[in-house]
Amino acid sequence: MFANINACTLHAYDNPRCWQMESQGRMLRRWCQLCDQVWVYDYNYTMLAGKFTLTSRVHRVRRNLPLLKQWGLLGFHDQDKADWSLPGIPIRLVRAALEWDTKANVDELLGDLYTRWFGPAAAPLKAYYDALEAAFSKATIHGHEDVVLNSIHTPPLLGKLRASVE
Repeated sequence: MFANINACTLHAYDNPRCWQMESQGRMLRRWCQLCDQVWVYDYNYTMLAGKFTLTSRVHRVRRNLPLLKQWGLLGFHDQDKADWSLPGIPIRLVRAALEWDTKANVDELLGDLYTRWFGPAAAPLKAYYDALEAAFSKATIHGHEDVVLNSIHTPPLLGKLRASVE
């Protein structure tokens, strides 16, 4: 069981801007080469201390789960909380779909989710989540605690999020 809880939770295993996750990716690939029964202990929330701030990670999961399958990972143990406000709604659908089938069409799933779950607010909610996903994916900071959030939730991002809510 691989569980590296001290590393960055913002980026994918192959993100060239994140040495922490690239290092984890190399370790996992090597473990999977050496053993056919490697599991990952992961979290469905991003921040260990998050101040109830939405930190969606669809960008990370949609990239990592196919990589793990390709590397030969046997399975997952995902720790979660009942609070949907931290990880957001889309991650639950995406994680379940990709853990079942790593070739699932994430964009199609999300389009259907936004339409069915949010109804008339589908377009602005999609814009809201897309802006968050882009900000987290492109973040130059690394971490797993709420202290990194001020570097991600910049005034331009907050302006986009505010426009979506309005």
